[in-house]
Amino acid sequence: MKQISKGYYAVAALLLFWAAVDFYHYFEIGRDMISFYQETDSVRQLVENQIVEGIVKILLAFGIITVGWIRAKRKNQPIGSLTAVTILLSALLLTLWAASMGLLTAAAAEYGAYQVQDASENRASDLSDLLAFHLSRRDNLPNGQELAFWETLSSDVVGARSYGKIYDDYFLLMWDHEKFYTASAIYDREGNLLATSWQDSMYLQYMSEEEWDAGEALGKHQGIALLDRECLTEKGQECLGAYSGISRSPRALRLTGAFDGTTFLPARIEGVLYEDVEEALRKRGSGSYILSQVIEGYDLPWQLLYEDPEVPETVTLYADYYQANWREDSPAFFYRGERYPNLVALVEELGPSMAAESPVSPDQYQWRDLVRISVSYCTTYEGETSWNAYYAGKNGYQGEAPEVQCYLVSMVYASPLRNAFWSLWKIYAWTFVLAAVLILAGRTVLRRQLIRPAQSIGKALLDGSDTPDRQYNEAWRWREGSDLLRGFLNNRDRCQGQKNEINRLNTALTYAKTAEENRRQMTSSIAHELKTPLAVIHSYAEGLKEHIAEEKRDKYLSVILSETERMDAMVLEMLDLSRLEAGKIKLARDEFDLAQLTRSIWERLSRTAGAKDLHVTLRLPETCPITADEGRIGQVVENFISNAVKYTPAGGNIAISIEAGRQKTGFFIRNDCPPLSEEALSKVWDTFYRADEARSGGGTGLGLAIAKSIIELHGGRCSARSTENGVIFSFSL
Repeated sequence: MKQISKGYYAVAALLLFWAAVDFYHYFEIGRDMISFYQETDSVRQLVENQIVEGIVKILLAFGIITVGWIRAKRKNQPIGSLTAVTILLSALLLTLWAASMGLLTAAAAEYGAYQVQDASENRASDLSDLLAFHLSRRDNLPNGQELAFWETLSSDVVGARSYGKIYDDYFLLMWDHEKFYTASAIYDREGNLLATSWQDSMYLQYMSEEEWDAGEALGKHQGIALLDRECLTEKGQECLGAYSGISRSPRALRLTGAFDGTTFLPARIEGVLYEDVEEALRKRGSGSYILSQVIEGYDLPWQLLYEDPEVPETVTLYADYYQANWREDSPAFFYRGERYPNLVALVEELGPSMAAESPVSPDQYQWRDLVRISVSYCTTYEGETSWNAYYAGKNGYQGEAPEVQCYLVSMVYASPLRNAFWSLWKIYAWTFVLAAVLILAGRTVLRRQLIRPAQSIGKALLDGSDTPDRQYNEAWRWREGSDLLRGFLNNRDRCQGQKNEINRLNTALTYAKTAEENRRQMTSSIAHELKTPLAVIHSYAEGLKEHIAEEKRDKYLSVILSETERMDAMVLEMLDLSRLEAGKIKLARDEFDLAQLTRSIWERLSRTAGAKDLHVTLRLPETCPITADEGRIGQVVENFISNAVKYTPAGGNIAISIEAGRQKTGFFIRNDCPPLSEEALSKVWDTFYRADEARSGGGTGLGLAIAKSIIELHGGRCSARSTENGVIFSFSL
C-alpha cells in the first residue's frame, strides 16, 4: 500500500470526508426533520438521498484505493494470484448479487404495482359514493355542497395510509418507506373546476364574536377556511402543521378575515394552546366549563399562527373544533412521454377534457412511474340521478344521452421501482454483507488450499529451503496442494540424496587430500625426527670403526643403544597411532576407579615434579567409577600429567581435578606456563607438533595425538584452552 500514489489517497480521503458530512447531516439534522415532517416527501427524499450519496461516496473511495493498489502492484511485478482471485471472485459474486437484487427489485416493483392497482381500483367511484352521502347529509345547509365537497376530497388523503387494505392483505408491505400520491377534483358539466383535494383548507365549527362573548358552549356553524401554508408563522408550523400532535395543537382558534357566509379567507389566525388550557383546567378543578370563560378568566395568551396581510380583516370568528387538510405534492414524473412537475399538474391538464367523454385506457404503468386515472360521472336520465364510471359522450348513446351534472376525477401516482428499492434496502444491505463475507470466505479458502501451497513451494524453491512455510501448520487438503507438497518433498529427497552423494565425494576427496597432506607432513616429520638420532649413531659408529678414543668405546656404544631405543619407541608409537586412527584397536570394557588410577600415576611421576619444586593440587573425588579401557585411559592420564610436569617451569603450579556428572566425567589438568596462541591450540593435537619453546623438552611429539585418538575411540572429547598464566588440558567421557 505504500507504493500507491498520494493522489489516490487524497481523492479517497476527500470522498470519505464528504460521506461523513452527509451522514452527519442525516444523524444530526435529518432524523429530526423526518420526525417533525414525517410524511413530507420532499424532506424524506432529501434526507434519504444523503444516505445513498454517502454510501456511494464510501464505495467510490474504496474503489479508488483498490484501483491505485492494483496499478501500484502492476508497476513492479505481475499481478499476484491472490489479487487476481479476489478480483475475479468479487466480480463474480457481486455480479450475481446485482443480478439477483435486480430481479428481486423488479419482482417487488411488479408486486407493489399490483398492490397499488388493486387498492386504487375504482377510486373515483368510491369517492362519488362518499360524495353522494355527504351531499344528502348536508342538503339542508346553505353551504352544504361546499362542505360535502370538502369532506369528500379531504378524505382522499395523500399517501398509502388512506388505503388500509394495503397493510392488511399483503405479506410484502411495499409502502412502509415510500408513499403513493393521490389527487382528486370535482368539475361541472362544462369542465369548470368546483373543488380540489390539493387546496390547503380547514373545516371549522365556529361561532361569531357575539356568541363567543355570550359564553356559548359549542360552535353551531360550519364553514371552510382556505389557507396558504406560506402564511403560517413558525409557531403555526408547529401547531397547525400537517402532522402536529394533539399536545401541540391549539385548543381554540380566533380567525380574522373575509367571510362570504360560505368560504372564509383568513387574514390572521390565533390560537390558545392545548397545554395552556389543560393547565388552567387543573387549577380550576373538576366540573363543567365554558371554553371562552376559561380562556378569559385565566387570561390565557393567544399565539399568532397565521398571517396574510393581503386579506382584509372584516370579521372575527371563534372555533372550538377544526380539521386541517394540507396537500403534499408528488415528485415529478413522466406520463405518456411528457414530464409533469407533480400529480396536480396532470389533473389540471386532463380533468377539463374528461367532460366530453370518458378517456380510453388512461392508465400508465412503468417501473418508475405508475399512474392510475379513474372518473365517476353524476348523470341525470329520465329524472333519476346516478353515478357512473363511464360516459360515452352526447353522441355515444343510441337514444337520448344522460345529462352530466358534474364528475369526479381521481388520480393515483406511485413509483414502484423507487418504492421497491426503499422497501428492500435492508435486504440489499444484508445480502451485500453476505456477499462480502462469502468473498472473504472464498478468498480465505482459496488462499489457504490453493494459493498458499503454490506460494510456499515457490518461495521454498527460490530460497533453496528444504521445508515449505506452512503457516500455523495449516493442512493442505485439496489435491493440488497435496500433490505440490508431495512432489516438493520427493524432489527434496532426490536433491538431498544427490547432495549427500556430492558431500560424500567431497568428503572423500578432502579426506584423500588431507591424508596425502598428512602423509607428506608425517613423512617430513618422521624424516626430521629420525635425522638426529641417525646422525648421532652414524658419527659414533664411524668413531668406533676408526678406533678413535678407544677409552670412550663403552660410552659410544651406550649412546648408540640409547638413540636406537628412542627410534624404536618412536616407531612403536607411530604404529600405535596408525592402528588407533584406523580403528583397528579393540578397546576393553573395564570397570575401574579413575580417581584411584590418577593417584597411582601421579605417585610414579611425583619424584620428577619434586625435582622441579612444583606445587601440585589434587581435587579428586573419593571414588569415580567408570567403564572404559583402563590401560588406554591410563596412557592418556599419564601423557597429560607428564606434559604438565615437563612444560611447567620450576616452582610453578599444577592442578589436577576430576568432575563426575550424571552423564559425563571430566578430567582437567592446569599448569603454569606461557599461554599458547590460538594457532598453537589448534595444532597441539597434531602429530610431531611442539611449541617452539619446548623443542628441547624431549619426547616424540605423538603423545597428545595418541591421547586424542584414544578418547575419541571411547566416544569422548579432548580440549585445550589458555588461561591468564597457563593452559588447561581436559578430556570428557
